Amino acid sequence: MKKEEVQSFYRALRDTHLASMESLVKEYIEKRASAIIILNEGLIAAMGLIGQEFKASKIWVPEVLLAARNMTRGVEILKPEFQRERVPSKGKFIIGTVKGDIHDIGKNLVNMMMTVLAMR
Repeated sequence: MKKEEVQSFYRALRDTHLASMESLVKEYIEKRASAIIILNEGLIAAMGLIGQEFKASKIWVPEVLLAARNMTRGVEILKPEFQRERVPSKGKFIIGTVKGDIHDIGKNLVNMMMTVLAMR
């Protein structure tokens, strides 16, 4: 993807409305971009920019969590495309927290990243 396309994914990750991510991913699916390209060169590349900004203290945890939520939605939309393209799964994993634990942010981030890695 071109730099400006990655910036589109970056803006969708930063948007407070899930509709931005949903429409962007669907747009690329309609353009017949492969799910692996959308994932690697769009979502993951844009999330890399988020990571760089966080490391440089330009954004904070709530903004990273927003981006993670938006990326999770993008990945959910891509899942059927991976199945259609017959991309084999890399396996299964189980993850959880102690019953009643409200501190599941880290678990959710790990879950999203493991889901992404299993698709790659």
